[in-house]
Order: sequence, then C-alpha cells, then structure tokens
Amino acid sequence: MALSPRQRELVASAAVLISGAGWGLFWMPARSFNAQGIDGAWLSLWLFVISLVAVLPFVAWHWQAIHRAGSAFILTGLFNGAAFTLYTVSLVITDVIHALLLFYISPAWATLIAWAIRGEPITPRRLIALALAFAGLAIVLGVSDGVPLPHNLGDWLALTAGMMWAYGSTRSNAESNIVVTAPVLGFTVGGMLAALVLVNLPIEGVAGAPDAAALRQSLPWIALVSIVAFVPSTFALLWSTQVLNPGRVGILLMSEVVVGTVSVALLAGEPFGWHEAIGALLIIAAAFVEMTGGRRSAAPA
Repeated sequence: MALSPRQRELVASAAVLISGAGWGLFWMPARSFNAQGIDGAWLSLWLFVISLVAVLPFVAWHWQAIHRAGSAFILTGLFNGAAFTLYTVSLVITDVIHALLLFYISPAWATLIAWAIRGEPITPRRLIALALAFAGLAIVLGVSDGVPLPHNLGDWLALTAGMMWAYGSTRSNAESNIVVTAPVLGFTVGGMLAALVLVNLPIEGVAGAPDAAALRQSLPWIALVSIVAFVPSTFALLWSTQVLNPGRVGILLMSEVVVGTVSVALLAGEPFGWHEAIGALLIIAAAFVEMTGGRRSAAPA
C-alpha cells in the first residue's frame, strides 16, 4: 500500500526511534562477546560477514535497480559502515556513556555538513542547538582540564564515528531515489572492510584472532544477533535516512543515548558523574531544540 509523504515520515521516524532504543542495549552483547575473547573489531567483522550473506538474496532480487543506481551509494556505505565498526570498537575500549555521547554529537556535525555541502541555512535556533551540543561535548570531555579533547583511543573512535555517520547520513538523504538494498549493501561491505583493516592493525584494544573454541561457541549467537536484529534494523534505518532529514535522524537516534545511559548506569555500574549528567542533558537539549524547530528548508537545486 502506497504511503503519503506524511505517513512515510511517520513510519521512518518510528523506525529510527525503535532502532535507536534497541541499539541502546547493544553494549551488552558487545561486552559479553569481548569477555569471551571476541573484541569489537572481530565482532563487527563477523556481524558484517553474516549480514552480507543474509543480504545477498535481496541484492540478487534488486540487482537491476542497484546497477542503475551507479556507484555513489558505495562511498556512502563506506562511511556509514565504517562508522558503525568504529563505534562498536569504542564500546569495549572506553566507557559506554562516553562512547554514546561522543557518537551522538552527530546531529551537530550533520547540521554543519549540510550547510557546507548542500548550502542549507543555519538558523538562529540551529545556532542555539549547536552551542548546546558542543557545550555538552566539552563538559563530557572535561573542559576544566584544559582543551577538551578525547581522553583515549575509544573516545577518538566514537567521535570519529559520529562525524562519519553524519556525513554518510547526509549522502543517504541525497540518494533517496535509490532502492534501499543498495545502501544496505554498501553499508555492509563498508563495515566489513573497516573491520578487516582494524583487525590487522596493531592498536590498543584490538586483540589477535579469537580462539577457535571461543569463536565456535560464540558464532551461533553472533549469527542470531545479526539476522534477528542487525539486518532488519539496518534496512529500517537506512531506508529512514532516505526519507528524513539527516539532522532529524540523528535526533531520533538519541533514543539510544537515553536507553544506553540508563541501562549502563543500572547494569554495568560505570561511573556517571556530574560531567556525564550535565553533558548528556545539554546534548539531549540540543536535540530537543533541533526537533522543535520545524522542517528544515529544502536544499537548493
């Protein structure tokens, strides 16, 4: 049944909101697999390999449409997929709350990217949202300690992932006429390639190849996560980025921040001090200001 533009926006918004809330709990399997000897990079690699196998029938079904789409979606997928891989690794080598907040500064990056690339105006309301977002970022990083920079590799990975996701989302919105299987394929291949690079780099927090016994024990569960949660949410989220403004996507994904911060504080016992609390409130306030600002004007031709 065909949907009106308004109905498409409502369905896409619900899909992003639900996907974000679900991914707010992703730190739990990520930490669990890490405890079994499968770190974030290897987990991402296997998630994407299994996802690629699951996506291939859809690729065959839509092959002509994908072929007509050209190659632009591949670059988009490389950014979005790599962003997810970097974010997954950050969840296990830094505090979950820091990873969440540093990644979800992405609406601010999306606003700046849309202004720089597509000429979308930055209204006074958006300036307030940007100021709140970056103030929250500075407090989370510890502005009282000097220049507020990420504290460790995991922080840097989460911040970089947010930037890459914002750029990929901006490109996705510009490719709204492409069958969704194309960006899903690009996302899957991009994430897999990024994971392949990471597992071969001698960086802190990325261990060697997992033990064969541990992999055999964990692989069925990784496959379950991939097929039941990862692939469906990828289709839903990437379709939504074609329908919704990139800034709105980032805002609705804030549901992951809420679910993630609450769950990690209750279940993981990670420190949640005043820096994190005030920073989270400011970043969420920035999202609220953006969300209540009305529809962003169309990009110039």
